[in-house]
Amino acid sequence: MTNTITTVTDISHVAICDRCNEHYYADSTAVGGFLFCGRAYCPKCAPESEKSIEGYNEQHMITDRARPDERYFDFVMRIRAGNHSIVVTAPADDPMHAIVKENVAGLPEPKE
Repeated sequence: MTNTITTVTDISHVAICDRCNEHYYADSTAVGGFLFCGRAYCPKCAPESEKSIEGYNEQHMITDRARPDERYFDFVMRIRAGNHSIVVTAPADDPMHAIVKENVAGLPEPKE
């Protein structure tokens, strides 16, 4: 029988673009972004991505947008609605546990 474990990693101090993997912290001034198919697109990716989405006539799949003058970091915090964790539930030997830990380990710590 395989031992299943759950690893919970807090990422409340960073907003990550789901397209380009750019990291935005609380001190970032970047404004904009949108949510497409449950994925957050940053201000850098938004213009090009939106053109592609329009080309496929999938605008209806954009379910939220940053408010006017809303920073990307704040937008992502708002759409997370307090759920700031990456949760992996898998067999103890599943490599995903290590992958998440390694990727999050390089992030700067939350600022007080």
